[in-house]
Amino acid sequence: MKEPLRLLSGSRYTLGALLLLGIMAAIIWRIPQRTGASGGAAGQLAAAARTPTIEAPTPTAVTPSDPLLAPAARGTWRPIFTDSFNGSALDTAHWSACFWWSENAPNGCQGSSANGELEWYLPENVSVHGGSLDLVARRDHITTESGAYNYTSGVITTTGKFAFQYGYVEARIRVTPGAGVWPAVWMLPQDHAPIAEIDIAEILGNRPQVLNTALHFIAGGVHQSVGGVYWGANFGAGYHIVAVDWEPNSITWYEDGKLVYRVTQYAEIPHKPMYLLLDSAVGGYWSGNPTSATPFPNHFYVDWVQVWSHAPAPTPTPTTPIIQNRR
Repeated sequence: MKEPLRLLSGSRYTLGALLLLGIMAAIIWRIPQRTGASGGAAGQLAAAARTPTIEAPTPTAVTPSDPLLAPAARGTWRPIFTDSFNGSALDTAHWSACFWWSENAPNGCQGSSANGELEWYLPENVSVHGGSLDLVARRDHITTESGAYNYTSGVITTTGKFAFQYGYVEARIRVTPGAGVWPAVWMLPQDHAPIAEIDIAEILGNRPQVLNTALHFIAGGVHQSVGGVYWGANFGAGYHIVAVDWEPNSITWYEDGKLVYRVTQYAEIPHKPMYLLLDSAVGGYWSGNPTSATPFPNHFYVDWVQVWSHAPAPTPTPTTPIIQNRR
């Protein structure tokens, strides 16, 4: 198979520009945080400009992992969470179908208005069938206590049910391409502290062959983010594995077992328990809005999710960064 082209560029370049920039290993870029008042355009404007120190990690080919096989990252691992979605309904011992602030709300919950998202999340847009989780976005009209919405979608989170500090997370996912849809696998702090977020995978529906990764944090009282863009597998054409190895001194992202991005700034890495989220947002300042050609219903399929922990657990030790990637 032809080696995928690593693109470390902004999200609004033309195809010609992307090809010219294909030899670059990384570049500074910013995307909106998916939740919280500091996300979206305001978060982008508030992020401080920094001079990048860039060194691209070399892709390392390994055998992509199957459920309950060893993670791509090195180390001694033990599984601490797995859901293969083999039943006929969401396992509510693991997941909730709304955000924590409206976990038991019968009428669903709002997406991130700070990002300009257009969806209202409904539990009925979450289903398990055929051995996969299905988060479906629909072009619906719904009136809620927060206003009227023209789209509904699905979200699941493990908040209050499962959280962990450091480990290896992976999910096997597939998306339905289409402008204005924004499926993601991500993590937030269990204590609900603002602006701490690991985006394991964000896929824009109009670019299903591009994996976006990001880390959001506070530095100097300002919301900042670092991240990478990797041009590789086509998530609209089949299932692929996304993963992150969250260590005390580094965070490393993988696609199908291949290392694609790494952060090693200790101060930027979360050092508290975090929980998992999977959702399919509709619209937003970064993704753009759906068009008449966007297919609805629009499905975000997840074959399985699993989390591993080191045995024994690692101890945080601040070190001098080896690789410093910045947007």
